[in-house]
Amino acid sequence: METKIFRKLHHTAIVVNSIDESVNWYCSIYSARTIGDKFIDRNQNVIVQFIQSPDIRIELIEPYGDTSPVNRFLNKHGSGSLYHLAFEVENFVDVENFVDYNGGIILSKTSNAWGGMEVMFCIFLKGNENQLIEFVVT
Repeated sequence: METKIFRKLHHTAIVVNSIDESVNWYCSIYSARTIGDKFIDRNQNVIVQFIQSPDIRIELIEPYGDTSPVNRFLNKHGSGSLYHLAFEVENFVDVENFVDYNGGIILSKTSNAWGGMEVMFCIFLKGNENQLIEFVVT
């Protein structure tokens, strides 16, 4: 199946120990500015702050509580690690077909993410490799 479902990169997500302690540093090294306020995404149990550089949007992600799925990743890979890529798509029907065809697993789907966006998280596994991909309907 061709991957024509991908329109363009929407953002790159980086896991951090503390957004408050790191946002200024990330803005400095990426020549970025914050977009909106930091917020709690209760669907994912994370705290999020988006920053925008001239060419890329970056999502800084901090675990929110002990039940956050990001905790395990943060403990294994450390603060500053790439967590996922997010791509703009036209609809979720095509994404679901793509995920099924490529042996992926849909982890979650919501219509009330940052700015009211519709997002779907999927994971693709191959041996001990995995890729977490977020799809954003635009």
